[in-house]
Amino acid sequence: MRIRDRSLIIMFTQGLSQLTTIVLYVVLTYMISKQAVGTYRQVMLVYLFLATALSLQLHVSFYYFVPKLGIEQRRTLLLQTSLMTAFVACVVAVVMFTCAGYIALLFDNPKLVPLLRIFALYPFVERLGFLIPAFMISIDRAVRAGIYTLALALGRIVAAVVVIGAGYGLSTVMWATILAGALVVVLSLIHISEPTRPLYISYAVF
Repeated sequence: MRIRDRSLIIMFTQGLSQLTTIVLYVVLTYMISKQAVGTYRQVMLVYLFLATALSLQLHVSFYYFVPKLGIEQRRTLLLQTSLMTAFVACVVAVVMFTCAGYIALLFDNPKLVPLLRIFALYPFVERLGFLIPAFMISIDRAVRAGIYTLALALGRIVAAVVVIGAGYGLSTVMWATILAGALVVVLSLIHISEPTRPLYISYAVF
C-alpha cells in the first residue's frame, strides 16, 4: 500500500473516532440530565489529563523498529512494549483510584468518586488498544488498524447508549465502556499475533 493511501486511511479513521466522541456527548445530552452529562465529561477529562501526562508514547516505537525486525524479534518487542504499557496503565489507574476523593473535591462533585474508581480500569484497555493500530500500520496493514481504532470509538457509543437506554446509571455506563473496549482489545490481540507467527502459518488480511 502506498504511503499516501495509508496516511489517508489513518486520517479518515482518526477523524471518525473524534467525531464519535462529539456524537456521544450530543446523544447523552438528549438521554440524560445535564448534570449527569457534566459528571460524565468530568470523568473523561480527568482520565485524559492523567493519561496524557503519564503517557510515554510507547506505541510510537513500533513505527521505527517493527519494519526492521524479523518475526521472533517482533514477538519480543511486542511483549516488552505490552508489559511496559501495562505498567504505565497501572500507574494511571492507581492515581485515579487513590486520588478520586481529592479530585472530586476540586470539581466540587462527590459523585465523581465511585465513577473515577470504576473507570480506573479503563487505562489498561485504552493504553493496550493504542498498540494495535501502531503495530498494524508498521506492517502495512493500515485498513485493519483503522478498523480497530474505529471499533474502540464506536464501542464507547454503543455501550453508553444501550446502557442508558435500558435505564441504568453512569456507573453501569463506565463498566459497559470498559467491557466493550476490553472485548475489542482481546480480539485485536488475537489478530495481532498473526504477524509474529512463523510465515508458513500466518496469513494476510487487507
